[in-house]
Amino acid sequence: HHTSPFVWSVSATGNLKDSIIVIDKRTLDQVATIRADAGKQFGNLVFTHDGRYVAVTILASATDGGAIVAFDASTFKEIKRVPFDRPDALYNAVKFGNRPRM
Repeated sequence: HHTSPFVWSVSATGNLKDSIIVIDKRTLDQVATIRADAGKQFGNLVFTHDGRYVAVTILASATDGGAIVAFDASTFKEIKRVPFDRPDALYNAVKFGNRPRM
């Protein structure tokens, strides 16, 4: 987000494939690593319009920990978790709801 002092990046490969890496835009230092639950992987990431929060998908079925998770964009703390069945994209989850896959 243009107002955030941080870059949030979902790592999809290697040893950090279950992580979000947060980097300070000014110093380019890594300031945080947010790990998904064991065996889970983060998917899409999006800031709210005002940049205060970050919503991230956890790629799994709802019964296996799939969710949309909201983080405070300045403290990196999880503030809300909504179980969701395979949230492959935040736009689809919000627009179309939590429909079973065919």
